[in-house]
Amino acid sequence: MALFSLSLNAVLKHEGGYVDDPNDRGGATNMGITHKTLAKWRGKAVTAADVKAMTSTEAAAIYKARYWDKMNLDQIVSQKLAEAVMDFGVNAGIRTTGKALQRAANWVHGAGAGKLVEDGAIGPITIRTVNTTGERMLALKFFEVRVRYYNGISRRRPVNRKFLYAWMARALDHV
Repeated sequence: MALFSLSLNAVLKHEGGYVDDPNDRGGATNMGITHKTLAKWRGKAVTAADVKAMTSTEAAAIYKARYWDKMNLDQIVSQKLAEAVMDFGVNAGIRTTGKALQRAANWVHGAGAGKLVEDGAIGPITIRTVNTTGERMLALKFFEVRVRYYNGISRRRPVNRKFLYAWMARALDHV
């Protein structure tokens, strides 16, 4: 089964340190944890200075509870796929990521019996399907779904085009 620690390292490779880009809807962000996510985690309002001062230990706890555990990624057999799902979850949100994974698995399996409902919930049926699907084909299709998502953001919000290269490089790391 996939390991959180390896997935966390893969995410942090792309997330880096503190940023507060006015074109990024996430606002003040540190190690990939946004101002909004930190406030929800702590259960109170936080400042940009609070985000900047957040420790790596707290960031890891947030990633484990709010992403890894909520998406049941420890149940995925493929470490590489779990890392891709974790990375996209951090970048796009867990519901969007669940739907992307289900869409990719449905495409690999084709139409017919056992088609996953694309509801975004990575539960036992999605896990079983993912673990019995060809890893390489599923990883490639998941990459394609991610690329379409990023291109869609860039089309709808042209100011985000400056992030497109980094998003694509990030997705490519998991193929």
